[in-house]
Amino acid sequence: SVRAVPNGTADLPPGWRITGTGEARSLEWRSPRAVPPGDARVEFHTAGRLLGVPEPDRDGRTFRLPLDEA
Repeated sequence: SVRAVPNGTADLPPGWRITGTGEARSLEWRSPRAVPPGDARVEFHTAGRLLGVPEPDRDGRTFRLPLDEA
């Protein structure tokens, strides 16, 4: 889960980070290994709520969700 901290950054688990600035900010997750095509779609959730369906990167391991969609 994503938890806000006082300085405005996020306390994220390993493999997760916030990328970009301003309107280009995204929540990014990088899997330890490639996610094969055809598996269940990747979804980002927090506190039982769907944040959105991220876009996969070409590497098959990195997924990004624009924060304006979360």
